[in-house]
Amino acid sequence: MPVGADPVPPDSLRVVVEPIAAAVVRADRAEKDLPPTVTFGGPRSQREQLMLRFPSTWSTLEVDAAFLLLHPAVEADPSGRDVQVTVTLAGASWLSGTLRRAPPDRAPASLGLARTRPPTLLRIDVTAQLRAFQKHVAPDHGFIIRAEREAERGATYLTGADGEAPQLEVYGRPRTASRAVP
Repeated sequence: MPVGADPVPPDSLRVVVEPIAAAVVRADRAEKDLPPTVTFGGPRSQREQLMLRFPSTWSTLEVDAAFLLLHPAVEADPSGRDVQVTVTLAGASWLSGTLRRAPPDRAPASLGLARTRPPTLLRIDVTAQLRAFQKHVAPDHGFIIRAEREAERGATYLTGADGEAPQLEVYGRPRTASRAVP
């Protein structure tokens, strides 16, 4: 945004929700329980993905901006470098817990940067994904969050199983009849 500009219109509402479903994808095992953390971009044997589905309480808004917030696991060993993270839409249904495989993903994609020294809140712009949910009649299967490259130790975040839950932060204005999506 230009200096002095508002990131969203002044009359925007802010809605923050926690996930109604969460899963960690670990190739080595599947379990019913959700692990307390997920590591993005770790060595191949530790590389994981996070899947999140949120309630649609934001869907009555014309979305101005939306952010996915992940809280760092401060006790995790920091990586030697930042980890680039990608967020896409899940293209099929999935169950909460620990999964061996993620469903296929679909566009749009957003990028974020997981800072590990010191571990900080990961805030990824998912405005395009929420607008895609509103435009398409395809079911909302949630988000898939993953790192594309391997890092020394990766970046570790809380899943909400034992600690702070991820959040979806949405800014928007109530839809009017002329702006409503059919």
